[in-house]
Amino acid sequence: MRPSFYDFKKTSLRVFSILILIIFILSGVGMAYQTIQVSQLVPSDYENLNVMGYVYVSPNYKVSICGIVFNNQGKPIPSATIYILSSGKVIASTETNGFFNITVKYAHDLYLLVKYNGLERSINISSIISPNGIIFLYKQEKGGPIVNQTLSFYNVSLFRNAFYPSYLYNAEMVIMSNNNLVIFPHDNSNITLEFVHSSYILNYTIVTPLKSLNLSLRALTPIYITVNIPPMTNCIIVPVHIYYNLSPIILPSPIYSNVNLTILPSPNALPREFNFTIQYSNYTIIYSKIMPNFITFLSIFMLFLPFVIIYLAYTSFARLRSTGELEFILARPITKCKIFISRFFANVLIATISSFLLITTTAMIFSIKIGLYLPIHVILVISLIPLSSLLSYLAITYMYSTIIKSGAIVLGLGFFTYIITQIVTPVIGIITNTYNEITNYLVPGSLQYYIQGWVTGDNVKVNVELEIISTILWIIIPSIISYIIVKKRDM
Repeated sequence: MRPSFYDFKKTSLRVFSILILIIFILSGVGMAYQTIQVSQLVPSDYENLNVMGYVYVSPNYKVSICGIVFNNQGKPIPSATIYILSSGKVIASTETNGFFNITVKYAHDLYLLVKYNGLERSINISSIISPNGIIFLYKQEKGGPIVNQTLSFYNVSLFRNAFYPSYLYNAEMVIMSNNNLVIFPHDNSNITLEFVHSSYILNYTIVTPLKSLNLSLRALTPIYITVNIPPMTNCIIVPVHIYYNLSPIILPSPIYSNVNLTILPSPNALPREFNFTIQYSNYTIIYSKIMPNFITFLSIFMLFLPFVIIYLAYTSFARLRSTGELEFILARPITKCKIFISRFFANVLIATISSFLLITTTAMIFSIKIGLYLPIHVILVISLIPLSSLLSYLAITYMYSTIIKSGAIVLGLGFFTYIITQIVTPVIGIITNTYNEITNYLVPGSLQYYIQGWVTGDNVKVNVELEIISTILWIIIPSIISYIIVKKRDM
């Protein structure tokens, strides 16, 4: 075995190197559980059972509930069981074919219960029909049903739209994962969805049309379709008609002996059309809840993890010079340059694996605990945040190791450099109003600020090319200086 390869292998498999991998794995576990806890998720946010629907009361006070049951891939679930309970007893039941529609006589304590594969969802129907004994009606067709209240209990993690379902006056719409679209129409109507890219430049909003979709809706009949949403879409525009003149009328109450107030269009009311804009995002809501908190905890952990890599560089090279062990190693058939290169790249390998393990461990906990699956390209991109910082301080510490023979001074300088660049320099930026410029372009690992914005979906205004150049230079320049010194100086 070649001496340089043997030294590389020995350095990579040291007890401390393995211990570092364990530290980063445990850090990933800690970040995941802290993120989940802070995000205040409940099981219904991520369990594989989701229900959407609405309830209405017909003029003869029959209560009808219709809706859709779907899984975490956004597909309708067949064979889910729907129960209607009154006083704790089942008064009606049915099985879904994805959709369901069930009608019962009004009672004061109606509950809807959905069961599938050991999971349950339930909601108090009576409280939805008549909050505080008053029924507000969206619209009433002559002799037709009265829509009383949208029934909304669902798993928000499924929706590609980063906001909650959008009410369009005569319909409720939600975009689920995998470009699946569910619409609950309140009456017969035709709607047009305009998928656009909206950008704000110099106080002007520029809207670029990408695709339009025409839909015919049938009253109280939910529809489910898969739409090929253009990749650049960030807004959906829906023209809707609104009645501006509304008048109250009095109807008998099916619940109390008194009367109910009902809001309906006045006879002279004319519908007016305006564009209803829905913000659209490729990220699911559970992703949007989790990732900002995850990035925050990653930033907190990265306040401490670089110290581990600085110490790794110290034990791999600086301490060898300080204690005289390097001279003993040079007695073997290996040059000082090869020792430097083998140990430096062994540490680079440890830093790279540690960064990947840190993010991969967190992603695995997310998938196991809350069903949030991060794509491999997202894991790799996020891994660049710790990797860029670790490699920068590894290279800086190796540079100090070649310049200064005292291992203690090298270790102290490594820690001091980290404190200056990550704490003191940003504080100076705050005082001088140059914080963004300093953190985005001057400190080691500054690429993380663009990556953080990309991960969370925030519109971060940075020069990405300059951040990449800055990050690379912090790694390359100290490495080159170290190699030149090692090559020319007697160790």
